[in-house]
Amino acid sequence: MTKTRRSSISKLRSSCRQLFKLKTTEDPCNDDTDTNTKEQTNLAQHTNMYAEEQTSSHPKGISVHCLRQTLLREVTEAGLGEESTIYQLENLRKNTFGVIRRKGAANKCPRDGGMGAAYVDCLEGEDNVGPANRMLSYLWGYTIGDIIDCLEEYCVNNRMDPKRTYIWICCLCNNQHRVRENVPFDNFHTIFRDTVLNVGHVLALMAPRDSFHYLNRVWCIFELFTADATDDCKVEIIMPPRQKEEMLKDLRYYDNLVGVLAATDIENAEASKEEDKIKIMELVKRDTGVAVLNKHVNDLLRTCIRRVILTAVDDFGAQSDDRSMDLEFASLCFDAGQLMQEHKRYDDALILYNKALVVRENVLGEDHLDTALTCNSIVEVGRGLEEALVIRQKDLQVKVRLLRKALVTRENVLGEEHSLTLTTRHEIARAENKLAKLVII
Repeated sequence: MTKTRRSSISKLRSSCRQLFKLKTTEDPCNDDTDTNTKEQTNLAQHTNMYAEEQTSSHPKGISVHCLRQTLLREVTEAGLGEESTIYQLENLRKNTFGVIRRKGAANKCPRDGGMGAAYVDCLEGEDNVGPANRMLSYLWGYTIGDIIDCLEEYCVNNRMDPKRTYIWICCLCNNQHRVRENVPFDNFHTIFRDTVLNVGHVLALMAPRDSFHYLNRVWCIFELFTADATDDCKVEIIMPPRQKEEMLKDLRYYDNLVGVLAATDIENAEASKEEDKIKIMELVKRDTGVAVLNKHVNDLLRTCIRRVILTAVDDFGAQSDDRSMDLEFASLCFDAGQLMQEHKRYDDALILYNKALVVRENVLGEDHLDTALTCNSIVEVGRGLEEALVIRQKDLQVKVRLLRKALVTRENVLGEEHSLTLTTRHEIARAENKLAKLVII
């Protein structure tokens, strides 16, 4: 990350803190709306209290186990199913309670004492509720089945217990009885910010089938940026298992994925409330710049998608009885390798091509056209790696030279035992160690 980008992100963090402190104001000149003003003032005080108490301690999350065993049962009992979207589970435009608000309608909120509690506040037992260790970023247009399938697969892949994997998901952990009353932007944003800080691990759920509609929403893009720009916060992308499989099958034709990522533009994204977009855009334009944010999110997405693809390829191979003889696995490795090579991820491409080569040599033989094509690809990647190593070597040489100049200055001005002097020595040692490991053939 460049110094300019670090500075921009630092400014954004500072501005976020200021933005979250803003309070809504009423028009004192409007004498005809005294009753309205009192109601709005009461609402503002009510939601300010809710936001403060919501973020005063570590947020609660619902377990993946509870999502499947409890929530889904309640969805079925309501005459809905796994294909139902969150909007269908709880339509906040209607006065009639859906699955989510109905759960806590008769309960008092433990934060503000008012009637109507969040879904998560109605759960008991550590198999169902606990301190959130993951935060889900998603769309209300996703189906409850896809959300649960994603989280269950995530638990399996990461060897996590579904009963101890607690998810902070806004529809269940924000009090929808208060959101229905139109919680001000600043309070809602405060809850989001503090949840990111406290949970420290965001899962962004994206669906290839809908052309990553997630990236057309202002809040989603801003959530990704805020999470990634937050110290000690990890961001991962997860996808519905079936859609991920479809993506892998069409991987060789999946260059449009890069186009989708490159087209990510927060200015063109949408928001349910125009006020939200206006405030977010004012913040971004003033302190970070649209171009910096878009590039930052684009780079983050490329990295995350690459990890998803590599993990999915390994998962596919693990399902094979003998992947050293599985031509379908070889084809998948070759296609993924091409994608990595096109985007100069040469290390990843080389690993994938070598996996494909092993299978094709075993099954097709050394003289087969597909085997020869794989060998040729490995040679091309080798050239790309060599060029990348030369560039990397030059970058490290420049870095060492500049650090040595900085070391002389700090030793003279600050002294040899000053913390900054010691840090500079450590950075030089690290850079020289990396340089020593580079071997240009």
